This record gives sequence, C-alpha cells and structure tokens, in this order.
Amino acid sequence: MKKHSSAKQDGAILFISLIILLLVTIVGISNVSLSTSNQRISFNYQTKNSTFQSSDSALKLAQTQLRTGGPTQTMAATPGGFINNSVTPYAGDDIQTETTTWQQGALKGSSLKQGSFTLFEYVTESNSSIPQQNTRTILREGFIQPSVGGSF
Repeated sequence: MKKHSSAKQDGAILFISLIILLLVTIVGISNVSLSTSNQRISFNYQTKNSTFQSSDSALKLAQTQLRTGGPTQTMAATPGGFINNSVTPYAGDDIQTETTTWQQGALKGSSLKQGSFTLFEYVTESNSSIPQQNTRTILREGFIQPSVGGSF
C-alpha cells in the first residue's frame, strides 16, 4: 500500500478556502454597490415625482380659481398674467413652486340656447423645483373657460 503525505493536502485546503472567501467577499461588495445604486435611483424618482405633484396641484388650483371668476380672472387678463408662489416642505428641503396664468385669447360666439357668449383661452405654467437637489419640473397646460355667468 502506498501512503499519501498529509502535509501536501493541508496546503491545498487552505488555498481553496482562501479562493472561496475571496469570491464571497466580491459577491458581498457587489451587492452593497447595487443596493446603493438602487437607493439613489429610488430617491431621485421620489424627488422628481414630488416636484411633478406640486406642479400639477398648482395647475389645478389656478384653473379652479379661474373657473370661479373674481380677481384671479381679472389679473390673468393683464400683461404678465397672474402669478402665485408657494413653498412646500419636503424631506428637509423646500419645493418652490411658481405658477403663472395668463389669458391667451378670447372668442366671441352665439348659440340658439345660450345667446351670445365669450370663450377665454388661458395658459397656465407651473415651475416646481428643489434647488438643493437640482430637480425641476415644468408643466404647461391650456384650457378654455366660458365667460363668468355663461355656461354650456
């Protein structure tokens, strides 16, 4: 019978163990890096979505104010339009929103049911930003509003 030397086998086991430990370390480091990247992507998406929601809310508010008539509608017809500024707290920073509404034009018409009427075309632009994070959303929307007291 032939005897094998155990001294040669001990060195091989140590070498294989070190390679396995190196592979496990590389997999762990790449998982941490991937997790950090996913966290950044998620934060950027959340920030962009927050500025979008702020701009959209400001657009809807401006349109609601115009539909009710009053001073907002009068100011929108002046040069420069109606400007509304707001600040919303967000995750330690502030979302700054500026909404501008102006009258683009007017169309006079008549119908058998309503008689004469005027349709006003308005444009609303909302600009929301988080300056500390260099994130900005600009929304622009036009809509048509009948003259106050006129409806269809």
